[in-house]
Amino acid sequence: LYGSLLFLTCPLFFLYHNRYLLLIYFIVAGIGLLYSYKVAIFGRPFRFKDKFLVKNLSSAVMWASPPAFVPAALRGNIWPLDIVSFIVVFFIVVPIEIVWDVRDIEGDKRFGIKTIPNVLGIQWTKIICIALFCIPGFFMLKFSFFKSSLIALSISIALILMIKESRGPMFYHNLVFLWCGTTIIRLVFDV
Repeated sequence: LYGSLLFLTCPLFFLYHNRYLLLIYFIVAGIGLLYSYKVAIFGRPFRFKDKFLVKNLSSAVMWASPPAFVPAALRGNIWPLDIVSFIVVFFIVVPIEIVWDVRDIEGDKRFGIKTIPNVLGIQWTKIICIALFCIPGFFMLKFSFFKSSLIALSISIALILMIKESRGPMFYHNLVFLWCGTTIIRLVFDV
């Protein structure tokens, strides 16, 4: 808890001059706290991680908001491409989050956490994830995003097709490694 409070308060010293950056920071930090900790809302314990789909969507909002809206806050206005950037990152993160639920399927069942793999099964999870990856794919093609992102999207779909319950935990990290590597390649080589 103290680490979380330190994490929340330190950036305030740097962000105080831009109310839009502060707003983004508080939204992302608030979602992060509601994801990680149970809080009493109307006398009932609540945590995003325990709610069907909410945990996947809240993680995607946390990951997609800063790269899309921090530049907008620094500029002082939102461009249409900022919204596109949010949509692309959001719909890259959601299927990755859902895939991680396959990795945690036994533990989630044990603790009664409802996830797409627990409720619909692994086959439907694959179909849903591939369909969700088509959304950023559409925007990448429409707005001529980097070629490396389209390649990573294709590899992600191939990895999703290879998902099965017996895969070890490291298999599920491949999607994260893939997208982190793609970002580095894009920043270094501009492809």
